[in-house]
Amino acid sequence: MPKKIVPPALQELKKRRGAIDASIAPSDFEKVSPHPRTLAALKDLQKMVRQKGEIYSEMEKHILKNTSDQNIVDFYYYPGTRILKNKYGIRNPEEFQERYSQDLAKAIEALQSDPLPKNLDFSYLKYIHQSMFKNTFEWAGCTREAPYTFSDGITAHSAEISEKNIPFNVAPSDEIQKRIEDLNKEFAKLNHSQDLSYNDFITFSAKIFCSISYAHPFKKGNESVQKVFFEKIFQSAGYSIDFSILTKARVDFANKQAIECGNVQPLHHMFEDISSPDNKLLLSECINYLKTVEGVNTDKYRIIVRQKGLIYEGIYIGAGCEGGFIQTKEDDIVIFKKEEISPELLRSLTKGNSLSFTAPVTNDVLIPGENLSPLSQSEISQKVLTYEYIQKSLEQIKDSSKRVYGNPDALDSTIDMIKKNPSLGKEISQKIKNSPESFAKIAGQEIFSFQNKTRRNAESHIPYLAYRIKECSNLFQYATAGIVKEHREEQNRRRGSVSMPDKDLQNLYSLPKTGQIEFLRQYPEVREKLHNYVQAFHARLSPSERQAIKDADYQKLAENIGTSVQQSKKIAAIFESTQKAYKQDQILKLTTRKPAHEIKQTSSCVIS
Repeated sequence: MPKKIVPPALQELKKRRGAIDASIAPSDFEKVSPHPRTLAALKDLQKMVRQKGEIYSEMEKHILKNTSDQNIVDFYYYPGTRILKNKYGIRNPEEFQERYSQDLAKAIEALQSDPLPKNLDFSYLKYIHQSMFKNTFEWAGCTREAPYTFSDGITAHSAEISEKNIPFNVAPSDEIQKRIEDLNKEFAKLNHSQDLSYNDFITFSAKIFCSISYAHPFKKGNESVQKVFFEKIFQSAGYSIDFSILTKARVDFANKQAIECGNVQPLHHMFEDISSPDNKLLLSECINYLKTVEGVNTDKYRIIVRQKGLIYEGIYIGAGCEGGFIQTKEDDIVIFKKEEISPELLRSLTKGNSLSFTAPVTNDVLIPGENLSPLSQSEISQKVLTYEYIQKSLEQIKDSSKRVYGNPDALDSTIDMIKKNPSLGKEISQKIKNSPESFAKIAGQEIFSFQNKTRRNAESHIPYLAYRIKECSNLFQYATAGIVKEHREEQNRRRGSVSMPDKDLQNLYSLPKTGQIEFLRQYPEVREKLHNYVQAFHARLSPSERQAIKDADYQKLAENIGTSVQQSKKIAAIFESTQKAYKQDQILKLTTRKPAHEIKQTSSCVIS
């Protein structure tokens, strides 16, 4: 065994303790009869020695506590470094980290493909640690409370871990075995329970995760071990989790809340997020957006998916295909599904906007209604100008204006007035007829009633200019009326919503074709529901949206409706199921009207 390093102060204390231990005690004079005063003095001396012994004991504890980190450096680490003694013999931090990471990644990949163990308990946790680090550390699979003797004969004693290294409290070494025993009792409950609900299973997982985090059983690698261990726990229950979409800030906060405040809700929420397919997609999308678009170090933020029924307030920072993201005053980043806010609000959001919303507890709406704002006069004018016949009319006015006034732009300000208020056209047309010079100087010259050719052509063209002004005004009014009517119809269409199919329709959709016909035959009320549902789709979806469904262009459908891509896929799937069921309804309708010898032929024609 190598010689242990003993601090000088401790060496001096040991000398003094030796002197105390060698001191004379009253019991040494049992066989003699000393003077009473001598005996009393010896008793006082013994009391003083005992008090000094107690003081030295406290000093020894203090010195050992203050030198514990030094002992770790001497035993677990290479002298003068913060590199753990490793099987590679590498002392360079960068080289060690590269080799360590490579071996760890290979080990995790191998463990993830391992079959599930018969029982999930602490021995399996140790097996994971040993498998992960057997190529890196001699002490792989060993818990931190027990001294470890290296192959070179040096024995390492792990000091207590402080918050300087871990952002939450962890168990002292002398508690670890008790914590392991408690964990095995909890694992036994899991191994013998086959019918936990999803929520109960998440609650159990949060509690166990908290217990392992607090125990912090290994010198290094606890986080990696926990990830693989919980992947196996969830796999055994038929679920899949993804730790890669959790940020360090979120995991640290959840652990600290559970361990130090007894609040396991953040851990419960964390496991909900990384086990729900929808939430995993939202988290992955948000993290990718923040890294690639915003260039953000995501590990600094708690990134969470909204919880149903809660109110959130923050600054809108962007969106992906599935969700939008806000940053709260606590500096958390909260993700919401696009379909959870109104389409008009979603379309209006720009980066930096304040946003407050309540995540709905239930969502029975498949396609939301949307309040489309009325068109402003400016928007109407812009639309009118896109029509080809309007552009042609304006060109004719410019041509006539050049003939009458020698300048194609002479009536531009007048035309602007007509664009804003087409009803002025009739009055302006009449004024051009009666007083053309009130708008601009007429082209050509007139001297003593003598007009040159240009002047004669200009005056002869004045009636044409007046007519074209009146015609343009009428066209503007016609186009405006059409635009307003079309927009009103669009408002009515978008205002309608389509609910999720009820249980009867869901049952209908799940049946094969022949089963659907029989189901509709037996239940006329379901048939009526189907007709109403088809009509709701017909009223709500535009031709371009129906084409997007046909083309499986879910991105376009999502943009048109104002929802997420995943929701647009759901809309398309339900729409297609509705169409198929309605097709069977039409076959039923034909078969109940046609003679028997025509049924087969007619049905086959409709199906094709």
